[in-house]
Amino acid sequence: MKSFNFSSIVFLVSFLAALLSPQANAQESDQEVNGDVFIRTLGWGVSKSNLFYSTGGEYLPLTLSNRSLSGYHAYKGSSSFRIFRKVTDENTGAVSFLPYLDTSLVASANEQLLVFFQSPVNEDLIRIFAYEDSVELMDEKAVFVGNFSPLELAFQVNGEERFGLKPGQSRIIDYSGNPQAKVEIAAFRENEWQVEYRSTHRLRRGYRYYFLFRDMGGQSDLIKGLSPIVHQETIASVKNALNNPDGESATGRIEGSTVLFDPEAEL
Repeated sequence: MKSFNFSSIVFLVSFLAALLSPQANAQESDQEVNGDVFIRTLGWGVSKSNLFYSTGGEYLPLTLSNRSLSGYHAYKGSSSFRIFRKVTDENTGAVSFLPYLDTSLVASANEQLLVFFQSPVNEDLIRIFAYEDSVELMDEKAVFVGNFSPLELAFQVNGEERFGLKPGQSRIIDYSGNPQAKVEIAAFRENEWQVEYRSTHRLRRGYRYYFLFRDMGGQSDLIKGLSPIVHQETIASVKNALNNPDGESATGRIEGSTVLFDPEAEL
């Protein structure tokens, strides 16, 4: 196994401050997004229902699932994206929409992915990360890697490409048709880098991939290491969903598992 040669970086930001801070993704100004925007969602550990968003003067349902990326929701308006909960008065039957969550969209992106992340210590504390998700940026030769742990992570792909991601950061890798991705990940714990995850993922032509990682250390004496979500989808299914933005038609299912790192395991 090739080892990581990353220099140690002092991790100064705590989990709740860095990963769940409401200011972390704030835009400098509340500007209009460019033209029509198509938004889809992933609720990682969040399975809220009865959510809505406002566009064109009406409230539309927002699909949120932790089993798949949702279909696309058409949106036009401010880069400050507000999510509402629908409430019905038991006495009068009157319906109202109450502000529930806010996030800042990527102002220049017409296709966006919103990842909902719930605090492991407070189920009412939910953070939303917005990323560009366009077919041009994420084509069939792309792998999206996102760090949703409170730790700085160091990645090594196919023994060559190396990079680091701080909490909430992401990177898109062009795998150029390579049929597999051998991934090793080290986490910065207790003032040193520790390799915690190794796996090989088959990459198929015509697909694009999302690898999202969160930290499971400390939740249980039996659960250590990193928990990944892997999502794969065909470009054809994405384009079909874009042509029919109903918010319901998912483009593929999530594969999730908790991987206990075995340093003796073969890649």
